[in-house]
Amino acid sequence: MTTRFGNSSFLGDLIFTQGTASAPELQLSGDSNTGVYSPGADAIAFTTGGVEKLLAQTTTSGAEVVLSGTSALQLHSGSTAQRPSTPVNGMIRYNSTNNLFEGYENGSWIRFSNVNEFADNVFRIFDDVDTTKLLAFEVSPLTTATTRTVTMVDRDITLDTITMGSTDTNATAGSILFSTGTKVQQDNANLFWDDTNNRLGIGTNTPTTTLEVAGTISTTGTAPGQVRWYEDPINGTNYVAFQAAANIASNVTWTLPAADGSNGFILSTNGSGVLSWTNPNDLVLAYTSITDGTNTENAGPGAESITFTGGEGVDATVGATNTVTFDLDFNGLTSEPAIDPATDSLAFYDASATAHRRITPNQLVSALSLPRVFRQSFVNGDLTAGVITFTHNLNNTVVMVQVFDNNGQFLIPDTIDNTGVNTTEVDLTSFGTLSGTWNVIIIG
Repeated sequence: MTTRFGNSSFLGDLIFTQGTASAPELQLSGDSNTGVYSPGADAIAFTTGGVEKLLAQTTTSGAEVVLSGTSALQLHSGSTAQRPSTPVNGMIRYNSTNNLFEGYENGSWIRFSNVNEFADNVFRIFDDVDTTKLLAFEVSPLTTATTRTVTMVDRDITLDTITMGSTDTNATAGSILFSTGTKVQQDNANLFWDDTNNRLGIGTNTPTTTLEVAGTISTTGTAPGQVRWYEDPINGTNYVAFQAAANIASNVTWTLPAADGSNGFILSTNGSGVLSWTNPNDLVLAYTSITDGTNTENAGPGAESITFTGGEGVDATVGATNTVTFDLDFNGLTSEPAIDPATDSLAFYDASATAHRRITPNQLVSALSLPRVFRQSFVNGDLTAGVITFTHNLNNTVVMVQVFDNNGQFLIPDTIDNTGVNTTEVDLTSFGTLSGTWNVIIIG
């Protein structure tokens, strides 16, 4: 072996002592504490200024190459285009194109400094392209000597834009977390989810139904508030609903009865918002006095009406037993409506006054075995060549006819001809022109 130092050559081996970091065995002239030495077996080190800077060793219990010092290690720096043409796994360099450290790992270059950074209790994740954009997680000062742990579940999580301050770490099962503007917290007494029974409680933490609200529920919007109840989904999507009026003068609260009513009872109010079940037979019907002229009075809860035209008055009185007494005075009536005995009806109540039946006048006459009567007023203009024909519902060709005026003067017709069971011709030719209003009564 030939070893050359400067202008001198030696044939054979050069053996040096190990030396130390402050006095390396192989040193440069004029710089006795900078050089190469061996800190131990199978190890060689470089020292500068008496301090070990680089150690290379063969070991299985530690690092094979160790850099020492408190300053820095400067790696290769170059652009993306200047990367090695045949990189191998384990290469490290500084990329001057995107100003990030990078390494060649598993067959591709990866960035280091956009992964994480810890400084001032902040963990930062940088954008791959624009390093001015980052996601930061900051740990606020802890009030107790406790390690806080964030455990990730086995699923993907997408974070939206949100500012979170201090978080209540004592959340319990069923808590619904919400933001107060400065932190996220729970309030189980007023907002609670029963995950076992799938129930939501508002104002309670022990809901007994799918939704239970302890307090008042309001419905608002651009249309009157409405509460809906849907039919069984297997039958469709129709519903029944209660809806508020579009314009309400003042607040109204109805208090429902404490129990169900009897069959046929109706729901009524006391005028102060208290509802109760009422027997419709016990309702008091209030009527006022009807004077001369045309008067229409409400006939009760059924919204029926009674109309009287003319007359000198109709008085209605409600008795102590909820009975209604009418005092009718028809003096002075100038006309009366025609009655159809076959279709118009009368109402008759049984002895207990709990049931009634409607029958026509013809049915009543037939039931009482009484003759049927037809009455009609006429004037001279109703005659044709002295003859007038009356249409009735007597269903009889054998009838008796009376003709008289309003002063009680009777006429005996020239002839009476029943042209059908419900038509009768009366000939009054011999009496000439009739004055005033006359009446005919046909009995059959």
